[in-house]
Amino acid sequence: MRRVVSWLTEYSYRKALLVLVAVVLVVGFGAFTLTRVREELLPDINFPVITVIARSPGDQPQDIAETVNTPIEAALSGLPGVRKTSSTAVSGLGVTMLSYDYGTDLNSAETAVKQALADARLGSNVSTSILKFDISMIPIVTFSLQGDLSQADLYQLAQSQVVPNLTKLDGVASVSVSGGALSQVVVTLDRQKLLDSGLTYDQVAQALEANNVILPSGELATGDTVLPVETVAVYKSLDDIRNIGIRTTPAAGAPASVVRLGDIATVAEASAAPNGASRTDGQPAVSIQVAKAKDANTVQVAHRVTAELDKIKPALPQGASFSVFFDQSTYITSSINGVVRDGLIGGVFAIIIVFLFLANWRTTLVTAVSIPLSVIVAVVLLDRMGYSVNIMTLGGLTIAIGRVIDDSIVVLENIYRHMAQGEKSFPAIVNGAREVSIAITGATATTCAVFLPLGLVGGIIGQMFWSFALAVVFALLASLVVAVTVIPALTRFTIAGRVKVREKAGPGDARLAKVYTPVLRWALGHRWITLGIAGGLFVGSLTLLPRLPVQFLPDSATKTVTATVNARPGQTQDSVLQQAIAVEKLLPNFNVDRYQTVISGASSDFSAINKITSGKGANTATITVELAEGGPDKNAVAAELRGLIARNIPDSGNISVSASDSHMGSSGISMTISADSDTAAGSLPGAAEQVRAAIAAVPNT
Repeated sequence: MRRVVSWLTEYSYRKALLVLVAVVLVVGFGAFTLTRVREELLPDINFPVITVIARSPGDQPQDIAETVNTPIEAALSGLPGVRKTSSTAVSGLGVTMLSYDYGTDLNSAETAVKQALADARLGSNVSTSILKFDISMIPIVTFSLQGDLSQADLYQLAQSQVVPNLTKLDGVASVSVSGGALSQVVVTLDRQKLLDSGLTYDQVAQALEANNVILPSGELATGDTVLPVETVAVYKSLDDIRNIGIRTTPAAGAPASVVRLGDIATVAEASAAPNGASRTDGQPAVSIQVAKAKDANTVQVAHRVTAELDKIKPALPQGASFSVFFDQSTYITSSINGVVRDGLIGGVFAIIIVFLFLANWRTTLVTAVSIPLSVIVAVVLLDRMGYSVNIMTLGGLTIAIGRVIDDSIVVLENIYRHMAQGEKSFPAIVNGAREVSIAITGATATTCAVFLPLGLVGGIIGQMFWSFALAVVFALLASLVVAVTVIPALTRFTIAGRVKVREKAGPGDARLAKVYTPVLRWALGHRWITLGIAGGLFVGSLTLLPRLPVQFLPDSATKTVTATVNARPGQTQDSVLQQAIAVEKLLPNFNVDRYQTVISGASSDFSAINKITSGKGANTATITVELAEGGPDKNAVAAELRGLIARNIPDSGNISVSASDSHMGSSGISMTISADSDTAAGSLPGAAEQVRAAIAAVPNT
C-alpha cells in the first residue's frame, strides 16, 4: 500500500497540472450529472409480491372464494419460489397474493404465473390480471377538477381534455379518474304499447344498433389520389333516437307499417353508474391521480404535469378549475433542499474547525477541496449505477461530509510537519503521504466496513439502506483518492516553499498540547479509572434506548389529517358518502385550508388491491384535510376530530382519523382470524368482535 501511495503521490506532484485538469473535468461532469440525476423521495423498493386479480361480475364473496380463489391458489401454490399464498374475496372480485423471497426474479415468476393461470380451470365469465407492485405505482400528483358543472360533465371534461393531455407527457404511466360518471341515454319501453305495435324487444335493440353506425361505402378517385368514403349515421340528439322508425313484421296479407320509437318508449338522458365519488371543499368534483413510469424522474414528471395543467386551464369552461392536493415533487424538493442545506452547514462548520486547528488559511482551503470533490464523485457513481438522489443517499452523503475531510487533514498535516522540519517540497510531500498511507487506508476501510453491511441485511430494510451505504462508501473511497493525489498537487502550488522551518511538528501543536498532554498523562496513569468511566458512559447510554421512539420513517412536516369512512359489508356508496359529508360538516371547527373527499370506486387495480388488502370496503371514503399554517398541531386536531365524530355522528365506529402522512402506508397493525374448517368459520364474526373489543381498549388505538 505504501508503494502504491508513494507512486500516486509522486506522479500527482510531478503532473500537478494534469491532476488539476482532471479535477475540473470531474467537477464539470458532476455538474452535468446533477442536472439529469433522478430525484426521488425514497429509494426504489421492489416488493417480492405478485397479485392475481380475478373478476367475476355478479358473484357473491363465498362463490368467488370457492370457485375462483381456491382453483387459483391450487394452481399457483406449487410454483417455484412461492413462499406463501393468501386470498381475499369480495363481491365480484377475488385477489390472490403470492409472496416470494427478496431477490426473486419477478419477471420469471410472472411468466410462470401466467402459464399456471392459463392451465387453471376457471369459469368462462372469469377474467384475470396480474399486478407487480412497486413504489412507482403510488400517484405522484393528485388533483381535483371542480366547478359549476354536473358530475357527468366534470367526468366527461376530465376524460376528454385532461386525461389525453396528461397521458401523452413523457414519463407518465397512467392517469385515473375517480368520482363521476358518463352520461347515458336510457330507453324505457312501454310494455303495452310495445305489444300493441307488434314489435319485440330484439327488433327495437336491432334498430338502435343499426341506426348508430359508421360504414365504409367505397372509394372516391380524384386524380392520383384515392379517398375512402364512409357513411356516417350516428345519434346527435335525443330526438334522433325518438324519431327512429322500426318496421313491423305484418301478419299474412297485412301491410307492413313503421312505428316511431318515441311512440312506444321514453327516451331520456341519465348518468351511468358512478365511478366512485369526489368532493372538494364540500362541492362535487372529480379526483385525478397521475402515476409515473418506473424509471422516470419524479420531480421532472410532476413539473410536466403541473405545467400541462396551467396550459389546460384557459380551455376549461367558465367556473371550472383545478386544485392540486398532493404533489410528490414538493416533498422531494423540500426533503432534498433540507438535507443539502444541512450538509452545507456541516461542511462550513467542518472547514471552520479545520481552520481553528491548523491556523492557516492555505492549508484549510486545500483540505476543504476534498468535501465537494468527494461528494461529486459519489453522486456520479450512484447515477452511473442507476440509483437516484433521495433522502437516503443524501443522508449518507451528509454523514460522510464530516469524515471525507479527515484523510486530507492527516496527509496535509504530516506534509506540513516534514516541511517545518526543513525538508524540501518534493521529499516532504512524498514522505508525508507515504508515512500515513496505512493509517488513512485502514481508517477508511474500517468505516466502509461499518456502513456497507447496512445494505446487506436483506428484506425491505436492506433495499432502503443499500443506496445509503453505497453513498457513504463511495464518498469515503473518493476522499482517500483525493487525499493522496489532489492534496499533494494542490500543496505544490499553495504551501510549498511558504512553511517556516521550526522544531515543532505542525501549526498549532503547542497550543493544543498544553491542553491535551496533562489529560493524556492522567489517563495513562489511571488506566482502570479511565476504562471504568468509559464503560459507565456506555452502559448509561444503553438505558436511554427504551426512551427513544421507534418507527420505520418519520412523518413529514406537512399539516395533514386524514379521516377514513370504512364501508361496512353491503353498505352503499351513497350511504358512505353521507357519512363523509357528516364529517365534512365538522371541519369548520378547525383552521382548515382545504379538504378533499374521495371514494375511488374501481378506477384501477392498484386502488382495488389497496382497499381489499387493507381491510377496507369497496366504497371506502378518504377525507384529506390540509390544515392552515399557524394552527394547532395535527395530532391535537386529529384527537379533537375523533371526539367530535364520536359525539355528533351516530354509528360512527367505521370512521377513523389519522395524522400520519409518511406516504409509506398505514401506521396500523393488521390481524387475521382464521378457521380450520367451514364449520368453525361460523364462529369467526364473534371471535373477530372479541378481538376488536380487546384492541379498542389498548391506549393510542
